[in-house]
Amino acid sequence: MYSFCPGSHQRIDVCQAFMSNIEDRQPRVAPPSDDAQAIDSQHNALRNLHTPISILPDDLLRMIFEVGTCRDNDAFRCFGELVSHVSQRWRSIALATPLLWRFIRYNYRKTSINRINAYLSRAKLAPLDIRLDLGMFIFPPMALLKMASEHMGHCHRLCIVAPRQNMWIHISHNSAEETSPRPASALRTYKLIGVPLSHLSRPLVPFVAGAPNLKMMHLDRPVLDAFQSYPPAFDSVTHMRLTGISITTNTNFNSICGFLGAMRSLSHLELGIDTLSHILPHQSPITLSTVQFLSVPLWILGNPLLLIDAPCSTTVALSGEGQTAGRTAPVEFPLVRHLMITRYAAFVLLEDFDWLAQTFRHIERFTIRLDNHRELEDIIAAFDHHHACQWLKLQCIAFDLHEDLSLFSAAHLCEFIARLRQTGYPLRTLLIPKVFVSREALCYMSKETGEQFEIADLPNEDWPMSMKS
Repeated sequence: MYSFCPGSHQRIDVCQAFMSNIEDRQPRVAPPSDDAQAIDSQHNALRNLHTPISILPDDLLRMIFEVGTCRDNDAFRCFGELVSHVSQRWRSIALATPLLWRFIRYNYRKTSINRINAYLSRAKLAPLDIRLDLGMFIFPPMALLKMASEHMGHCHRLCIVAPRQNMWIHISHNSAEETSPRPASALRTYKLIGVPLSHLSRPLVPFVAGAPNLKMMHLDRPVLDAFQSYPPAFDSVTHMRLTGISITTNTNFNSICGFLGAMRSLSHLELGIDTLSHILPHQSPITLSTVQFLSVPLWILGNPLLLIDAPCSTTVALSGEGQTAGRTAPVEFPLVRHLMITRYAAFVLLEDFDWLAQTFRHIERFTIRLDNHRELEDIIAAFDHHHACQWLKLQCIAFDLHEDLSLFSAAHLCEFIARLRQTGYPLRTLLIPKVFVSREALCYMSKETGEQFEIADLPNEDWPMSMKS
């Protein structure tokens, strides 16, 4: 516990006067005397003594530091390093607090390997969150990968970004020697982002002994033919995002079918397929027997080259980007109650309204992501074009906004809701992020829709962001 010293205000004034005198004489005296440095140190110490935070006990200050660490955990500037440069007392507390050093951020332009080694040493056995941005390295520092693999036993989150193609070859040839022989029992999230070559024989997995508690995984542009090389520990994954998928051969198709079909715990799947060509039609469908949340490009559904069977899905998210294809194959999602349009919603509704209504006929909630007010007008026009009620069970409609809703647009939205209810839609709730709605617009909407209709907030976590980067 720190206390104030009697008469310290007078001592500060004396120190300031003495330092001013020294500064006035500094051009004639070089370098500063030892007495001047001593007076400067004493002045700084007395200043620190009078700050309100100086009376806080070490344990309370340590708790404040730990809370500050979680505020910006994706920054490459370590919070522990920031507070350790304030004073000697803060530095001693920071170095003795492992949680301040658990966010390991390596950037090939900004971070030295020695600094990463120091952070890992200070973190001790704290749960680690590691992100390695290898950037434009021609050959990645294998010492860095080895250093990270030695701490896989208490790493909770691992993300590796390696965009260079020749780097993937180097990593692939050396990863066996640099991976940990012990299971990564604490690992919960694994992300591998980059551009591997098509002939890469095995993926980069820095935990060859497995990760029995791994739940979330993001693989960007994976090599489909190498899926059989992934360890059995991936069977525990419940949330998966696959992006940049290119299916160009029947072998590719069979690999991804076998890989997804073997994942018995998978409940959340985001499947980003960029290319689908040169494969035989009428293949066996990709069976996703346990998936409850499915996100796919719209052009995939009903495509005769790729059939998806997800009988247990209750939520489907569609995006309108990508190539177009004729929807000739039957698609059935009998249990889907929540339909989402995540990108190009106006285009999707204008082009495929009838098909969506036939495919997802039992939905109770419709969530639409909007990029601007013009898109809202197009969506209203798409609904108005179909005079009959298409969804007899639709009780909730949600709009995810990304800009302020004007009073003019709010009026249009209220008129739109009224027309839908008159048409026969059993709407009861409108979800909208209130942070983008002014108080005047919200009051107007509440008055126009009536007491029997609820306008509620659409929180951030309501959108499928469990796999966000």
